[in-house]
Amino acid sequence: MPDRISLLLVDDRPENLVALEAVLGNQGLDLVKVMSGNDALRCTLKQDFALVLLDVQMPGMDGF
Repeated sequence: MPDRISLLLVDDRPENLVALEAVLGNQGLDLVKVMSGNDALRCTLKQDFALVLLDVQMPGMDGF
């Protein structure tokens, strides 16, 4: 069985992560959810992602 495709979901608002998971959750994807830019960077050091969905308006490190 091939590895599942991994997506990194980054948003500081939990309700947005829940919405993304509701839309993408039944697609057979490995969804990794984090709430900050720093956490997202840490994840990319440990794992490869096919796609990163990133909120651009976050406190601290924004999506730009």
